[in-house]
Amino acid sequence: MAALFPVLWERIEPEEAVEVIIPEAADVEFHNQLKLRNITRPIRCHAKAFMYYMSPEKVKTLLKIDPVVPDGFVLKPLQLEHAEILISLLLHGVDGDTEQAALRIRQLPSVGIFEAATDKLVAFEYNDGLGMIAHQYVYPEYRGKGLGSAVETVICQENAKVLGIWPTKAVAQLRPKVVRITERNPLWMKLLRPDGSHQLFVWNILTRNVQPPIEFYDN
Repeated sequence: MAALFPVLWERIEPEEAVEVIIPEAADVEFHNQLKLRNITRPIRCHAKAFMYYMSPEKVKTLLKIDPVVPDGFVLKPLQLEHAEILISLLLHGVDGDTEQAALRIRQLPSVGIFEAATDKLVAFEYNDGLGMIAHQYVYPEYRGKGLGSAVETVICQENAKVLGIWPTKAVAQLRPKVVRITERNPLWMKLLRPDGSHQLFVWNILTRNVQPPIEFYDN
């Protein structure tokens, strides 16, 4: 990180808001480099996250699952017109995110659950730009029906079959309910260091002007 920092900062310095997602050790050096160079930027987010993945053996089990949704609901891929809805429900969104979401819907697997009678989108999950599943969401009035589990199962299956990659996801430590749900699922394995300790990643958002900090909650 010390060697990379000058090149990295040259790329991101002009931006109004910058997201940097890096392993915990690299994060320490990233902030050390900011201090050494007297670079001051308001920090809107500095959140640690666990990384989870499915091994090839777990993927074999995953692909045998037949996802089921309750009567009155259907599973199908998201469409480009859903991008604006997805971004409106993000914890943090900036200009250009809707276009990025549309690009990911067009190029990568995604899944939505819709009311059969109205075609209303009630739950979804898609891929981020780093090869991980991201942004699982179920509208509050539709929770408790297993829809979140269904969209996660389908998007992981699609990533394994279509993209040929191990399903992976990050979960912020500040979302303990989601951590518990993930760790109850026997398919998910937590990424560990060689010494057995947790390999944490850190989500940074640096802004040019002071903005309210991002609040994490188990939505």
